[in-house]
Amino acid sequence: MRSVMIRKLDGLGRIVLPKELRDIQGLNEGTPMDVLLDDDGNVLLRKSTCHCILCGSSKIVWTENGKSLCGQCIEKICKRGMEVHDDGK
Repeated sequence: MRSVMIRKLDGLGRIVLPKELRDIQGLNEGTPMDVLLDDDGNVLLRKSTCHCILCGSSKIVWTENGKSLCGQCIEKICKRGMEVHDDGK
């Protein structure tokens, strides 16, 4: 680790990441973050890597074998499947 930055939790359990860190890591408002707890009890933050494989949305509703889909893409797939079934193809 490069440096230690101490921040206090606010009344809602939030912390503010220093601007320097946000800039270096490319973290902007709305960036999805994973909050993890490791085996030693440390809390880890990282940019979320869970995005829809079709459109890139972070609003994931289904994941299988490391692949994720959002609700909108699932609806499109289901609709397209019904159209194919209705056409008899």
